[in-house]
Amino acid sequence: MALVQTGHSSGPLVKYAMIQCNCCTRLVPGKITMWPDNPEKEVLHMPCTQCGDALSHEEADNQVILEKMCLECFKEEVE
Repeated sequence: MALVQTGHSSGPLVKYAMIQCNCCTRLVPGKITMWPDNPEKEVLHMPCTQCGDALSHEEADNQVILEKMCLECFKEEVE
């Protein structure tokens, strides 16, 4: 887990860790910004190499076959 001080010394700490996904109970890479009142969690989804959209769990699990592309871009590539 990495801790990064952003900007000023009084600013929030940012750490990168595995966090629970927003759509399920799976652990995924994420960024946690430590604010004084509560931490803010942001899921870091892998982007598609063609369009930049976030890959779904199924697409990320099959990234070797799909060449790190979303299904839509992969379909266009093979046609």
